Amino acid sequence: MTVDLIRDQVRKCLYELETDSRLVRAGLKTEAQSAAILERYRDLQSLRTLDFLLQVQEQTQIPRERERSRRLYYTCLSLHLYGHVAPLSDSLDTRLAQTEVLMDGNPVNYFDLPILIEREESAIVREDLDRQRLQVVEDTNDVRLQMLREVLACLQEHLHHSSYLEYCRAKKKVDYGKLAAALEPAISKLEGLYRKHMGNWLARHDLGELGRIPECHVHYLLALRPLDKGGTLPLERIVGGALQAIGLPLSSFPNIHLDPQERPQKNPRACCYSLSVPDEIHLITKPTGSLVDFNTFLHESGHAFHYACTGADLDFEFKKLAPSYALTETYAFLLQKLSCEPAWLEAFLGVDRRDTRTISYYTILSDLYLFMRYTAKFSYETGLFGQASGSLAAARNLYQETLTNRTGFLFSPADYLNDVDEELYSADYLRAWIGERQLAQHLRRELGENWPCRAQTGSVLKALWSRGDQEEVEDLLGSLGFAPWDAEPLISWYRDSLEG
Repeated sequence: MTVDLIRDQVRKCLYELETDSRLVRAGLKTEAQSAAILERYRDLQSLRTLDFLLQVQEQTQIPRERERSRRLYYTCLSLHLYGHVAPLSDSLDTRLAQTEVLMDGNPVNYFDLPILIEREESAIVREDLDRQRLQVVEDTNDVRLQMLREVLACLQEHLHHSSYLEYCRAKKKVDYGKLAAALEPAISKLEGLYRKHMGNWLARHDLGELGRIPECHVHYLLALRPLDKGGTLPLERIVGGALQAIGLPLSSFPNIHLDPQERPQKNPRACCYSLSVPDEIHLITKPTGSLVDFNTFLHESGHAFHYACTGADLDFEFKKLAPSYALTETYAFLLQKLSCEPAWLEAFLGVDRRDTRTISYYTILSDLYLFMRYTAKFSYETGLFGQASGSLAAARNLYQETLTNRTGFLFSPADYLNDVDEELYSADYLRAWIGERQLAQHLRRELGENWPCRAQTGSVLKALWSRGDQEEVEDLLGSLGFAPWDAEPLISWYRDSLEG
């Protein structure tokens, strides 16, 4: 057993797993086969391999080499955990991809329900569609619960982690208690602003008051359907105009493969697969025909550009094995929020000047809702995973109360596991929310107020992206003069944009 051999096997295993996931998620196949793939790489998941990598890490004196060993260790540990639940995960993914419900006598794929909810004008029909979705979720929660219990038991019995939260803290080197404390002032300062403007938005559409409205209705608002005056903005315009204008023409990136095609079994949640960094990147979207299609496309483009511009000569661990996703989410948010700039909307997407400020306002309000929602998810997940037992007995009520109280929308307890991303990804998002506004401030300082419309922006970003995942977002922004988790730029942006 050697580190080089383990590294090579990790590279191959991840490529096969992510390719299988991509094909299922894109609706190109219906049966997930991760369990079969992991069976071929059993040695990577063994306790013997984990012990060996721990010894290598402890014996390595050079900090950079020690970090490489640490990342390999935690990747193999993640594979070890996933190996315990892969058959269950495959069965769940396959079952959902093949599940259909009847609406007006017609079969509808489960993955199409969120899109139908976004498009539906009738509040009554939206709630009916969501009831169908929630029934599917409830019917499959036994599998999710079994998967969670398997992972928790494995961590505690064999890997000596007292809780899932402690495992995430060790892997990502994040003190979640300190992160929660840093977020509290932002939540406090933004709560009144959020409730004021979200309440006004609901009133304009006669949807009722916060505290009384099922969560499904917010998806209709977030799709900005009421602002859509007919027609959609084609992705070709974004590709050929907007991104090119900031020095990032996708036509110059043959390593980025686009998949915006409509397929019945395609998962509606857009994503980016960095199968082989920087050589093979896949950007997958499922357009809904709304104004937010280009927001989503820009977000995933941020991931794609980051990976596609990563220096090919970097070590594998610094190209592919990031401990967290906070840095790449920062880049994704940065490009996504180009769509919040009125001048950008007018110049590159052809939006009438009279509509740009309205679209910008509601896009930023949507972003504020999501920020508040993710602070609630983070609070729920740290409560769920902070104890050795996982606090599973009280999880349903904890989820419903935490999300409802923070956002003002009524969340169903059925989503208490379906709405949980692995390894506290909610915290990665929140770190990125803060980091993105700091990075935008840096670009404004370097390139001026109109940085979202300047070709030089692409050059500055490509220089950052070339560094791959060598640093965490706080380290990179610290080198640019920003304090970790300083949310003031984010708070000011929301306040100035919504109240200005």
